[in-house]
Amino acid sequence: MARALNKTVTINSERMKGEMAMEYKITVKSHINPGRLQEFGQLEVEHLPNGCSVLRGQLADQAQLYALLIQLRDMGVELLQISRSVPETL
Repeated sequence: MARALNKTVTINSERMKGEMAMEYKITVKSHINPGRLQEFGQLEVEHLPNGCSVLRGQLADQAQLYALLIQLRDMGVELLQISRSVPETL
């Protein structure tokens, strides 16, 4: 049985400081190379055994969400699901 592969890409995102970022979970029908998503800050990329990927992380605003979706489209990746939640605070 195949195991899920978790990778995290971390980059400082000055835009998110002081703003109410939202937590997103995006499922796509492809294995995504985390290096191609570095401009979006910290996103966890989980590769599922069925060939799909789940992207999880905070995005600063709707503009950053749309930029990510456009990049995924330009990569030829099929979008399967998007969900949003308010991040937990400590």
